[in-house]
Amino acid sequence: LEEQDPAQFRRAAAGFAEIVRDYPGTESEIGALSNMGVCYESLGQWKDAVQAYDQVLDRLADEQAEAHRFARMHKEWIEANRL
Repeated sequence: LEEQDPAQFRRAAAGFAEIVRDYPGTESEIGALSNMGVCYESLGQWKDAVQAYDQVLDRLADEQAEAHRFARMHKEWIEANRL
């Protein structure tokens, strides 16, 4: 696998932050927060990733929703293995 440039993840996270700002309360916001978490994981910014996933969990009441499960699983893994 080709190694990714960290600058790409930083740019992507900034773009997702714009979506969060511009589309609050939408599915786009939830998707952007989830993707921000992945970007932060890729950069080794574990606390930032957890914060992004916490926002998904706070905004998404349906615990059975795929995005909720994704955020919870990633958050739990980070807390158990990286923090």
